[in-house]
Amino acid sequence: MSPLSLAPINFAISAAIGATWRDEILHAGAHLMTFKLPAIALLLVIVIVAVGPLAFFVPKLSVLWRQGILDYGSLAHLHSSKFRERWILRREARENELRTAPEISSFTDLVSSYENIENMQPFPLEKGSLIALTLAVLIRVVPTILAEVPLKVALRPLLEAVR
Repeated sequence: MSPLSLAPINFAISAAIGATWRDEILHAGAHLMTFKLPAIALLLVIVIVAVGPLAFFVPKLSVLWRQGILDYGSLAHLHSSKFRERWILRREARENELRTAPEISSFTDLVSSYENIENMQPFPLEKGSLIALTLAVLIRVVPTILAEVPLKVALRPLLEAVR
């Protein structure tokens, strides 16, 4: 979520740059494609500044992820072996007793913990944060696009896709 904290700043930066580009299109005769590379560079710089600091966590989170998989995997193996031995091989209890057995609850908790570790990402960035950050920049560039491309023309592909 930390990249989202920079979204307002990125919004303001892209507004200022987008306004400059729009002014150049409207008054200096520049074309939209003139700003293609600067727009890509702007987006890359903003994303790198927002996401770059998260890279410092990657080595530690990678080690923790591997260790967690090993530790919880071993624990899950022991727990499931004992569960299998008691409830499947020996068939110690009737179905009634199995539902209330404490092993069921602890096994479920263990599986949930293991899944959390397994799903952990070494690079702590959610896709939604990256999309929101990108949108904060792109929304302010829309008026620049509309300075050269009429709204009707810009929306035509979208309207045709909806039909």
